[in-house]
Amino acid sequence: MEQSQKSQINLSSPILGDKFELRGAEVHLELYIDSIVYTRGELCVVDSSQRRHVDCCSINNVESSQNEILSLSDNVIGCRTLNLYDEIYLIFYLFSRNKKGEFYKHNLTFRSLSAHSRDLNRWCKIIRLLLSGWRPPIDDNRYEILPDVPRRCFLVFINPHAGVGNAATVFKRIIVDILNDAGIGCDTILTEYAGHAREIIQKVSIYVYSAIVVCSGDGLIHEIINGLMSRDDWQHAIKLPIGVLPLGTGNAFSYTQYYNREHRFPKSILMPSLLSLIKGQPTPVDLICLQTEKRTFYAFLSTTTGMVADVDVGSEKYRALGDTRFTLAALQHILSPSFTKLKVSYEIFSRDDDKNHADPTIHNVRPHNSRIESTNSASRRASSNQFLSRDSNSANHRIDSTKIISNGIPIPLDTSSNQKRRSTSNNSFNGIQNEVIRQLRVDLPSLIQPVPEHWITLSPADYTYIFIANLSCAGRDLVMDASLGCSDGCMTLSYINHTLKRSQMLRLFLSLADGVYPPDVDAKLVRIRSFRMEPLASKGSIVVDGELVEFGTIQGQILPRLATFLC
Repeated sequence: MEQSQKSQINLSSPILGDKFELRGAEVHLELYIDSIVYTRGELCVVDSSQRRHVDCCSINNVESSQNEILSLSDNVIGCRTLNLYDEIYLIFYLFSRNKKGEFYKHNLTFRSLSAHSRDLNRWCKIIRLLLSGWRPPIDDNRYEILPDVPRRCFLVFINPHAGVGNAATVFKRIIVDILNDAGIGCDTILTEYAGHAREIIQKVSIYVYSAIVVCSGDGLIHEIINGLMSRDDWQHAIKLPIGVLPLGTGNAFSYTQYYNREHRFPKSILMPSLLSLIKGQPTPVDLICLQTEKRTFYAFLSTTTGMVADVDVGSEKYRALGDTRFTLAALQHILSPSFTKLKVSYEIFSRDDDKNHADPTIHNVRPHNSRIESTNSASRRASSNQFLSRDSNSANHRIDSTKIISNGIPIPLDTSSNQKRRSTSNNSFNGIQNEVIRQLRVDLPSLIQPVPEHWITLSPADYTYIFIANLSCAGRDLVMDASLGCSDGCMTLSYINHTLKRSQMLRLFLSLADGVYPPDVDAKLVRIRSFRMEPLASKGSIVVDGELVEFGTIQGQILPRLATFLC
């Protein structure tokens, strides 16, 4: 909305107002542009400048204050009407915090004392429009002509083996109902093997969806990003918002988003992430272009070797323990430490580099928000490698109830001319990536060539660890660089180029929960634009986005603001 139009909208004037009953008390409910105000007893005029946002304590205790406020931008996620025994109710769905500061979802139900069903339906429609970002026209104070409520539909990928193996159950029992309350529909896919999501995302007509949602850990996000970057229309595809519901064990992206806002870690990350998925705005996020001798691929989180990589790999056998697996693997590494001999080169980051390498891709992706007609039960039983097309131009779009689909994937094929089915051979893939690299202006040297003269090369040494971070957190209680943002246009190279005693390793792990380094641990942090790691040992571990990759020379360059996430 333009600034001149903002100034003409009177935020202190209610859009609607009426009498309701809440928990046995009569209240006057008023709807404003940015909030819902309810007042016990007689109507009190609440000036916009005096309104305050309410926490869960005052919401749940009507006696605590005369004037209570529900924020449309922070608390409320949806509403609906209910006709029951000749009574009409208006129900709000909202998130609040308990006394410990943890988020939870609950309902607030108002019984109408004067309005008819048609009037409450109008209340509901205007609230849903306001939640979608709509603002009333200045010349229509009666709000008689209302547009249709935009419909949101997510393409959801669930890794049923993520975390402790209960991702699908949590989605069905908890998340589906909350998304329905927010008016969001879903097409849901259970991944069946490593790389399955990447295969699907290359073939799906993604633009009929509002966002792609990952219900898993960081590994599935990595798959989705690389699948989007493998499409012929990657410039548009990578701009489709990605949402994350942290049902894995690492969940570094979700912890980073929470830590950057709150500067602490929550007891449970699921509810804050679900609120961000529903209320969040598309936010640019940097990616990293990585090259090895065998392939080119993309990362969003980190590249690491040494102590952190060994702990990550060693924790896999304890996956059933959840977050505790990392603590157990860290203790094992401290008792039996190993070090990696490497040569590391890097290019220092400067703000001029950020300006000169701005994101060249297309930003104005406008996915269709309408839902497609469901396929019949016979088509749902089709084999898992068969994609069934649906008419995305049908006039009868609607949001259906979410169904988890494991046999058959009823999502539309992308049949557009610029997304033809192509060969899966390495030559075809590498040809596409060469074109992507050219358009993104990746200027990394060939792996067989020396690094440019302006790069800095560290002397070969036995490194305790090298961690190249694109996000501030590598997981819960593991803050590698507290000041690093998601779209700073740079990475943080953190390294210790000498061996540590066991006591120093223990203090290092404990202190990283607060994002600090012990004074007796000589850790270096450098903001970089590009890097190259060359192992001088015959074996070791390199982990990218929490996933083990081939051990050997690897180099990378930051790609500023390339991807889009819901944050």
